[in-house]
Amino acid sequence: MTPSAQLLQHEWAKHGTCMSPNPAAYIPSAAMLFRAVRFPDMATLAARLQTAGSIRRAFAAANSGVTAPIIAVTTDRQGWLKEVRLCLGPRMRPQRCNPFQVGARDGLTVRVRPIEKD
Repeated sequence: MTPSAQLLQHEWAKHGTCMSPNPAAYIPSAAMLFRAVRFPDMATLAARLQTAGSIRRAFAAANSGVTAPIIAVTTDRQGWLKEVRLCLGPRMRPQRCNPFQVGARDGLTVRVRPIEKD
């Protein structure tokens, strides 16, 4: 869910403090939300160049009740997919991303790294 304890602490300080003064309440909620997200077939996405819009649509198709305007996509400087986020409202319900949250514009070319299997 989160690659480091430091990032998890940052996320709680930035987002969780609005929900609860106690990280013990935020962390299980964040984990539950993360487990609820379904990923599209990432190998298929990695097989050819994508756009930020096609990635949004793929995640929307994989997640019932989620539409592309709810999904933020970010890339690194080389155009590789960095992050996919679902924008949430105050009650942890999906909501349309604010313009500053959207990240990459729909037409931007995005490369997806193939997932290595162990």
